[in-house]
Order: sequence, then structure tokens, then C-alpha cells
Amino acid sequence: MSATPYRPDIDGLRAVAVLAVVAYHAWPHALGGGFVGVDVFFVISGFLITRILLAPRFSFASFYARRVRRIFPALLIVLAATLAIGATFLPPDNLRNLLAHTLGGGLFVANFVSYHDAGYFSGASELKPLVHLWSLGVEEQFYLLWPVLVWLAVRRRVLVPAMATLALASFVLFVWLSEANPRAAFYLSPPRFWELLAGAMLVRSVVPTRWAGAAAATGLALIAASAALISSETEFPGALMLAPTIGACLVVASPGDHLAGRLLSSRSAVAVGLISYPLYLWHWPLLSLLRNFDRAPSTLAICAALTLAFVLAALTWRVVERPLVLLRLGRVAVGLATAMVVAVALAAVAYKAAPVESNEIANAACTARYPFQPPGLWFCRLSKDAAPTVLVLGDSHANHLYDGIAEVFPGDAVLTVGACMPTVGLVYPERTDASGACFNDRFVAQSDYLQRHVIDVAPLRWVIVSAMWRTFDDSGREIEYWTGRPMSTFAPVEASALDAYVAGLERQLDRLGSVAVTIVLDTPRRGLAVDVQRQRQAPFNQRVVALAKRRPNVQVLDPMATLCGDRWCSWNELRDVNHLSHAGSVVVARALAAQAAALKAP
Repeated sequence: MSATPYRPDIDGLRAVAVLAVVAYHAWPHALGGGFVGVDVFFVISGFLITRILLAPRFSFASFYARRVRRIFPALLIVLAATLAIGATFLPPDNLRNLLAHTLGGGLFVANFVSYHDAGYFSGASELKPLVHLWSLGVEEQFYLLWPVLVWLAVRRRVLVPAMATLALASFVLFVWLSEANPRAAFYLSPPRFWELLAGAMLVRSVVPTRWAGAAAATGLALIAASAALISSETEFPGALMLAPTIGACLVVASPGDHLAGRLLSSRSAVAVGLISYPLYLWHWPLLSLLRNFDRAPSTLAICAALTLAFVLAALTWRVVERPLVLLRLGRVAVGLATAMVVAVALAAVAYKAAPVESNEIANAACTARYPFQPPGLWFCRLSKDAAPTVLVLGDSHANHLYDGIAEVFPGDAVLTVGACMPTVGLVYPERTDASGACFNDRFVAQSDYLQRHVIDVAPLRWVIVSAMWRTFDDSGREIEYWTGRPMSTFAPVEASALDAYVAGLERQLDRLGSVAVTIVLDTPRRGLAVDVQRQRQAPFNQRVVALAKRRPNVQVLDPMATLCGDRWCSWNELRDVNHLSHAGSVVVARALAAQAAALKAP
């Protein structure tokens, strides 16, 4: 009899875990807690790996060779395929980010890459095709450390106390970091090891036969309830992650011929479980690349991507993974390890050679003159050490105009400053966290500083006001840009949200006085059809044009007219999903110059 007998119910549990994750990634609003499938995977991995480590004829060399044979083939294929598509279609910043995650995935430090991949310009996680490899990093780091610790603990006959102590310490760290640093609690290995260690302790634990059926059913119920009730949109779950972890532990510790076991051991459940690893690897890049092209994909498109993921996963298992099991383990492991080293080296060379767009937020010339240090983001760039004559005011959609304006107007001292939507007097009741500098009292402090130190005293001849403007429907309700769904970000208003928003912009224009002003409307965004973007921008744009007609010192420029045709935009003039590249910034700056010349404005 094998020291590590096959348990089909665990493959069924893998199916539950991967289907929960896939459903969450496909429809996050429908299954908000589906991400707990990863926690279930951790428990399974801890159990299976520890069972191997305690086998009578355990060998370190054989263990790591089998890990290489198990993990590398599908990972190499997914990395190569994702990079090939990304290099063809992604904009520069996104491609460079993809290369960074490729390196992280190949070196099994993807969780550290994801942890440090934060900041305003890092982009949304759903647009990063390899961000899901963070969990693989956690597991691989466990595989590197745990065998040695088990060997030492067994020699000293302290295995169970060691497992319990380490699991408790890791769990306490996880709960503490859930409040102090949720990103660390989520991505880093030490606060995640308690879940793998919970599985490890099951090697020496089993539920009595008479209770096994009830325990396994309770475990499945806990996992299902966690997936249904825990939401990624609420606070970080913290100690609530005990629920799916305990649920997985109950299932793993309850083998036997009972209803839950028969369901998990069914042919369909086992079939999905067998391809769960390649399915996990394939599904996210496909969904992420889809959302890079269409930020609000249809149900049909999502289903097509998932169908392709299942097909590719089945092919990967059948054509690649299974045949390798029949070959000599040592040669396979050496060949795969060599291939991974080559792949990582090539990715490193590509990362070093990848073009880097300027994401500069501040320069010394600006911060020396304006040493304001608000919490959060603060754009501050000045083209020469002189009092500014041109002010580019707004958020990152003002900052990305700076490069082009400084180049096209070299005789001016061009200043881009601020970080916030240039709409004065709006209240954001739900934004009270310390992370944002653009809400309520924090915005007032920033706005007042700009007024005192720049607008009222600088010899400005021209102000360019730009932002990633909010979107509204024809009735004036605020809507989410990508989906068109109604939403509300600022306080209740007497008239419509659009009325309040335009009034906030007018209050900013009042503060600017009689200086010449150009309002730059929104730039195109990758992932949404041009006609849809024009439709969603139209209500705000029409109001701004009407506002400018009432103010002789105000003009309006629409970058969409310069960057887009009727159906397509010049996507190479964007560095990421919605920010202009240097080339795109110059194109818009030249349009500003042409308009100014035609109007005999500034």
C-alpha cells in the first residue's frame, strides 16, 4: 500500500476551490467571496506536502524534482503565451508591469512583486495578467522552508508542537497585519503560512468515522457560506478567513464513504480537480487580457474566455503534464529547471530593454518653490526655476499633459501642481480614510495652498484645467465610466449630480479670475469603444462647452477629436489604460498651441 494513498475527494475539493476562484474572477459582484478558494488550496497543499515529507522513504532530491515536474510545465507555457499576447497588444507601462510579474512568477516571488506593485500608476489588478501568481509564490516559499523544518522537528520529536506553535504565530501575525497592513497580510508568506500549516497538522489528525460525514458536510457548508457572504468590497476579512480554512480542514480530515465524500469523488468533480492547477494558471490571464481590451466585457465574452481556459487547461494536463510523468524524473526536472532559468533570463533582458514612460510626480525645481507636503499624492513639476507663467491644474490627467506642454512651449515656465479633481466645494461623505488627499478637508487645504502660493501671486498668462472627469447620464446622474452603472461619490445635491459637479468646476474658475483658461476634456481610455466613450462623456462635455460660452476667458479642447477617429483611437499615444504617453502628450499640446494661435489666445 502506498504511503500516500490517492484520495479522489481531495481532487473534488480542489474543484470546489478553483471553481470558486474562477467564478469570483469572472463575476466578482455575483460571488464576492470566491477568492477564499485560494485559502482552500493552501490547506490542501499543506496537507499533501506534509504527508509526502513524512513518508518512510522521503528524499529531498526526489521531493524537489517532483515539485519542478508538477509546477514548471504549465507555468512555463502560461508565462510564454501571456507574454506573447502582452508584447503584441499591451501599452508600454502595462507591458513593463507584465514583465515584472513574469520575473516574479518565474522566480516564485510573485507575492512580493504584487505587494510592492502599489501606487497611483501601478494600474488596476484586473488588468495585470499574471498578478494571480502571488499564491504560487506563497506555496513555493512554503515548499522551500517546510521540508527542512519538518526534518529537524522529526529528529527532535517535536513535530506536532512545532506545527502548532508556528501556525499560531503565523495566524496572530495575519490578524494583526489585517488591521495594520492589509496588503502585507494578503500577499506575504509568513502571515499566510498558518493556512498551509493547518493542512499540515491534519496528517496526524482524522475525524472519527461516525462523525466524518457530518464534519465533511459542515466543512463544505463553511466554504460555501464564506464564498457567498465574505465580500472583497468590505473591510479585509482578517480572522473571518478562519471559516473557509476550518471548512477545508474538516473536509480533508474526514475521508470515507459518506455523502460529501461521494459528491467530491464523483467523476465530474475529480475531472475538474485534476486540471485545477492549469485552470488556475490559464483563467486569469485570459480574463485580464479580455478586460484590457474591453473593461466591461459581456457575459458572452466572459463565458467564451472561461471556455477557452477550460480547454487549454485540459490540453495542458493531457498533452504536457501527464506524458512527463512517464519520463525519468531526474532528466525531466533538470530540463524544466533549465527552461525556467532561460525563461527568467530572457524576461529580465526584455524588462531591462522595455521602454520606460515618464511617470514622474515631482521634480526638485517645483518642490523647492512649493514645499507643500499633503498626505497622499502631490503632483509638482516645474519646467524651469522661475515663477510659472503656465499652470496645468488638476489630477493625473493634468500631470500627463505636462511633458508635451513643456516641450511645445519652451519659452514658458510650465507648472503642473495638485492631485485632485479641480472641482471646489464638493463633499465626499464616504471618503474619510487617511489614504486620500483629495477629499473634504484635505482637498480644502490643498486648494487653499494653491490659491495663496500660485494662483494669486504667480505671473500666470494661461491656466490649463484637466482631469479624469466624472461621467453622467442624460438625466444628470453620476455613472461609472466603464459600465455605465449609476453610482454616487459625492454628497447629496439640491439639483442633479451633474449640476453640482459643474458648479464645483465653476467655483474653481471663479478662483482663477480673468486669466485665460483652457479646459481639456477627457482623454480616451483603452478598453471601451470610441462611440460608447463619446456617449458617456457627452452630458458633461456639453455642459462645459455651454459654460465656456458664458465666460470669454475660457476655451475648451477635446483630445478625443485629436487622438481618435470615428471607431479607433491612436492607442500608441497612451502609456497605460488612460494616461497619455510622452508622444500623446506632445500631440495634445500641439493641438492646444494650434487652438491658441487660431483664437489669438495666450
